[in-house]
Amino acid sequence: MLGDFGNKSVWHTAKSYNGEIFLQVTKLKGDELYISIFHIGREEETSKFMYTVEISCVYGKESFSGHHMVRNYVEGLDRIMRLRKCVIFSRNNFQKCLTKRSVLKIKLRMYTT
Repeated sequence: MLGDFGNKSVWHTAKSYNGEIFLQVTKLKGDELYISIFHIGREEETSKFMYTVEISCVYGKESFSGHHMVRNYVEGLDRIMRLRKCVIFSRNNFQKCLTKRSVLKIKLRMYTT
């Protein structure tokens, strides 16, 4: 869940999966919301992981989703965003799913290839 959506532009969340450490970075830039998962570990291990992100609207049955490969932390968010190697949602889509308190509910699922 992303709270305080109107006042922040970057959110960081640590995750653990299969004994590995990951960092979910979500960034609002312009009219796009970028969501990337970074593996904090050996680069050789990173390519084993993928993720799916789903944003569901609170009222109604509409939802938006995307999936991508996990990136290694050394690649950096700015580079990943510039190369568009992460899940990206347009403001037109994700704004439909904001609650009255400007909260966006995000469901993340990680898996191995």
